[in-house]
Amino acid sequence: MVLLVHVRSTGSCSVRPDVATTLLLALFLSATSYGDVIEIQGTDDLVDWIKSRGGFVDPRQEVRMPYPDDTHSSPFVRGVFAKDDISSGDLLLDLPINDTCIVADASQGDTPDQCGTVRALRRELALGEGSRFAPYVKLLLEQSNKGLVDIPNAWSGNSLKLLDAVVGPNLTPRDNRRHLEWWERSCAGSTYSDKLGADSALLMVARAAGVYDFSSEVKEGEGRRRGTVMVPYYDLYNHRNGLWQNVRIDADLSRSYKVYARRDIEKVRLDTILL
Repeated sequence: MVLLVHVRSTGSCSVRPDVATTLLLALFLSATSYGDVIEIQGTDDLVDWIKSRGGFVDPRQEVRMPYPDDTHSSPFVRGVFAKDDISSGDLLLDLPINDTCIVADASQGDTPDQCGTVRALRRELALGEGSRFAPYVKLLLEQSNKGLVDIPNAWSGNSLKLLDAVVGPNLTPRDNRRHLEWWERSCAGSTYSDKLGADSALLMVARAAGVYDFSSEVKEGEGRRRGTVMVPYYDLYNHRNGLWQNVRIDADLSRSYKVYARRDIEKVRLDTILL
C-alpha cells in the first residue's frame, strides 16, 4: 500500500516538494498494472475450506472492495467489512494452526525461522492445486501472478529509482531492496533463477504473522519459541494501529490463531475491520 503524502522541503531533497505527491501517485501507477478490475474471488472457497479443517470465520464479515459496483476502483483497495453489527469480545476468526496455516516444517528440512517459512510457502505454491492448503495457495498465487505484492521491493527497477528520487536521502526507508537482499544473503535464495522463491519471500514479508509457542514452560536462559506463520483470511484484514485498532489476537503456535473484536463494530461502515 502506498501512502500519498505531501513531502516538505528538506533543502537536500532531489525532487521539488510541490510535485512530490504527484510523483508518488505516478510511481504507484507505474509500479502496477491494473488491466481488468480484480475481483475478490475465491474467498468463499477459502472460508468453506477453513470450516472443513475445524476453523471458524464469523459470517458477519465479508471480503470485498469498498465500492463493489465501481469498476474504476483500484483492485488494491479491499478489506474485510462488517455485514452486521459485531460486539466487543466476539470471536471473528479461529484457525487451527497445524491444519490451516503454513509454517516451517522441520520434517521437510525447513529451518525454524523466516527462511524456513519462505521455503514451506514456496513448496506449497509449487504444489498448487495439489497442496493441502489449496484454496489459500490459489489466492496467494493469484496475488503474486498479478503483481499485487504491494511493497516497494516488488516494484520494477525504474519505479524504485523514482521512489528513491522522491524520498531523497533524509526520509526512511532508504533500503527498499532489503527484502530480496535478505532472501539471497540470509536464506541462500535466488531472485533471478527462482522467481517463485523470490515471490514467496515477498509474500511472507507482506503477509506473515509472528506467533509464540505457549505450550510449554520456558527453560531458564532460553526464550520462548516463536514462529513466522502464513495465516489464511487473517491476512486479508487491513492493518492500522493505535486508536483505529479494533481487533485483538490470541495465538499459540502449538494450537490456534484467534481474532476477537476489540470494540463494537458497526455494520455497513466504510472503514474496514482493522487489526
